[in-house]
Amino acid sequence: MRRALLLFMMLAVLVAGLRLLSACLSVEQVIVEKDGSGRSVGCLLCLEKPEACSGLIEQCKADPRCKPAFACIEREACFDLLTLDDKINCGLPCAADAGIQSATDPVITTYLVGLVACGQQKCATECNLSEGGVGP
Repeated sequence: MRRALLLFMMLAVLVAGLRLLSACLSVEQVIVEKDGSGRSVGCLLCLEKPEACSGLIEQCKADPRCKPAFACIEREACFDLLTLDDKINCGLPCAADAGIQSATDPVITTYLVGLVACGQQKCATECNLSEGGVGP
């Protein structure tokens, strides 16, 4: 179960990596605020904005299977971790605790992977999801 979720998340990371390789590199300096816990500050705040990903978050919270997984991810501050791998590793136990047993589960494929993709587009700097984790 966890192996399938991990494989799916690794595939998502690979796809994101391939997208990043095709983008142009930027040399301008971007400062990412961090608190003392080694977390990037403000990812979830950005995701929850109406112009960002709030619609997807609301859909997840309305789904009885996604809601507990998202609540755990929110409680554990998984979105604010500095690397995508850390975010995924933080969220996998939350998904498993919510009864999600497959990487092909719609909660994973629609909501959680969709939220990462939305974060890359709308909140890349705040969520540390841009090129090399250093800027848009």
